[in-house]
Amino acid sequence: MITMRCPRCANDVSSTQYTCHVCSTVLIIEGLEKRVGFLARHEERWRKPMKFWARVKWMLIRPSYAMWDIVHKPSDAGGAFAFFSNVLLYGLIGVILFNKSGAPALYQQSSPWLWLHGFGMYGMFAALGLINFVILWGFIVLLQAMAAKYALNIQPRYGEQLRVMYWVFVPALFCTGACVAILAIGLPQLGGVTDINGVIAGIGDLFFSARSFPAWVAVDVIQVAFYFGYATILLAIAFREYYDKSTTRALAGAIVAGIIGAVVFVLVRATFA
Repeated sequence: MITMRCPRCANDVSSTQYTCHVCSTVLIIEGLEKRVGFLARHEERWRKPMKFWARVKWMLIRPSYAMWDIVHKPSDAGGAFAFFSNVLLYGLIGVILFNKSGAPALYQQSSPWLWLHGFGMYGMFAALGLINFVILWGFIVLLQAMAAKYALNIQPRYGEQLRVMYWVFVPALFCTGACVAILAIGLPQLGGVTDINGVIAGIGDLFFSARSFPAWVAVDVIQVAFYFGYATILLAIAFREYYDKSTTRALAGAIVAGIIGAVVFVLVRATFA
């Protein structure tokens, strides 16, 4: 292995290192990083971790800077925050379906049963969201880790790296929020419900009727664009920072994995059948 001196701190570094592990000086600048500022490495001596909300903010507006800090002091807080926030947002889909099905017409506005049943729908869809995100996020991270293993020639440290990788899902709040807003606006308002069987039939119509189809397609398109587009780029940055590897190779592997993931997602979704 060829060693050299870091031009800033004079620490011994390998000729294959992209950054100095002591002072974070960028030793190798790739053409892609020069052309795309979003992918540029952050160059600053790390001193102490950011506050939690500062990490969330930078994860939303400048992910490479946030990841630079997170890899120095990994934390489970980002993944937990992203996961449970998205689960709580997902529960609103149940409330939307409950209202759009015409169910509130069966109750007086002040009836406790209206609120109880509405909250029940919220809880049921929050539970579905929990299952959905466990499967979806787990699938994405596993697929990206397998791609990074070969693209970057690494031995993934699965348990340790998850504390870093799940931070990339913090921006998923915008994705889930957009999906909820689209369903609230795009699903038709049903009426003429006279009993609970009509409510159940109405919810079925909201899922499968031709009038509802455009809204569900829009939701799935947004999810494909985020999870297999934008999140793919964020995961490439995360693997690059965590293992100090090439941006170009990390991005290439992540894009291939993203395409495979998008194909699988499309094949299992009824809206694309």
